[in-house]
Amino acid sequence: MEPLLDELIKLLFTIVTITITAALPFILKKIFDKFNLQVSAENQAKLEKYIQDAILATEEWAATRIKASIPVNAGAKAEKFITIALDKIPGITADEALKLAQQELPKLGLGASGFLRSVTETVVTK
Repeated sequence: MEPLLDELIKLLFTIVTITITAALPFILKKIFDKFNLQVSAENQAKLEKYIQDAILATEEWAATRIKASIPVNAGAKAEKFITIALDKIPGITADEALKLAQQELPKLGLGASGFLRSVTETVVTK
């Protein structure tokens, strides 16, 4: 009876090993997909923070110039923003930085949408 039990155990072990081996790539893919999503979300949050920091630094630069009676136009602010963004974020292009800035400006209450929001809030509260 023991030889039969030994053979059944070997067969069971073989089946389990094959099943685990077959399922391993699927399990690893699920783990890596989840990890990559977390890393991507984390990277996106960092990128948004860098862009917001660059926008705020540009606004501070413009305010300092205006206080010193030095005229500042949209082109100068865009150039300053691009310079700051390219310094802070390696591998980003100027076009990418500007597109990201357009997405982040409303979150900071800046840009045309920020102006419209402040006007709307003023009208609604009066």
